[in-house]
Amino acid sequence: MRLRPLAARGWLSFALMATAAVFAGCMPKLHLRLPATIEVVDALTGEPVAGAEIVQCEQGEYFRAGYRERAVTGADGSARMIVMAALDWTWWEISRSDPGNSGYEQEQTFYGVGFSQIPREFTEISKDHYRAPLWPSLEIAVELPTDFIGLIALKGESEDSPDGRGWKPPLSVGERMTRRAVVRPDSPGTIAYPSSIGGMRGFGFPAGHMLRRNGAWLLMRGPFEGLSWHLLKKGKWEVVKQYESEVLAWRIGLYARPPELGDRWNIWFVGSLVDLRAFISANSLKCHGEPRQLTDCKSDIAATRSFDWDDMLPLLGEPRRIIPEWTEREWPPREANNNR
Repeated sequence: MRLRPLAARGWLSFALMATAAVFAGCMPKLHLRLPATIEVVDALTGEPVAGAEIVQCEQGEYFRAGYRERAVTGADGSARMIVMAALDWTWWEISRSDPGNSGYEQEQTFYGVGFSQIPREFTEISKDHYRAPLWPSLEIAVELPTDFIGLIALKGESEDSPDGRGWKPPLSVGERMTRRAVVRPDSPGTIAYPSSIGGMRGFGFPAGHMLRRNGAWLLMRGPFEGLSWHLLKKGKWEVVKQYESEVLAWRIGLYARPPELGDRWNIWFVGSLVDLRAFISANSLKCHGEPRQLTDCKSDIAATRSFDWDDMLPLLGEPRRIIPEWTEREWPPREANNNR
């Protein structure tokens, strides 16, 4: 008879734990699992890519691990796999090792949105058959004018250019080399390039962005991860002062950018923290972001650098179509740090 109250308390404890697990995000996330054929093609040649690894991942929550699906393409460049659908978003990674270029790998990341979770860069062949482009590893280097101070932006426009407008990468490079596009703007503003070339979507620069000024590569800092922000949180004001006059490339975050625009943006302010604060004040920019980030803004808005899309867009100017110069660079790099 004594077991009954103990058992009752046990079931009560289990119910409470199960309820807590739901609120803590431990329970499986409802989604659909649909079979589909993914065909991977080389974006430069249009040829099928055999042996390409396709991975789709979903973000976990608290104590719940994220979901992951994987497949490898066969000799015809296609793979049958289970695709996760009806989620908020997922990310896809497609990669392969180039057998003719030892140590060199191609890898590209795509994001799935909407009900089907199929990235917009994929082309629908039929209801359950999609073609995915695989671009080679690409970098872009922006050579800035002497003593440049101001905004510089790169915009991957959601358009298809039949010939690439000079942006189509060379078909081949030397052994252990990667392709680098070099552009030389003559003033602050936006440099535009097509996000699709000859019907192959997803053109961009996942391997890196670099800015060069007065013959030296600029150290780049992202919003909410910049050196000054971390130092400010630790109260090390005397260390922050050392960077007040040093010219860096400060990445600008955009908050509440309309997703229907489809364009890819990378925006930097080149200058010191003193220059950046003057720019923020002159344009009456306000910090925008999640509640946690807004709290960080109270320390130093120049250190956090997250601004509203509508406030930033007029400052970027009309996109300019500059033809790049394509060069090669050793891969993997041996330079001092990954900003170079």
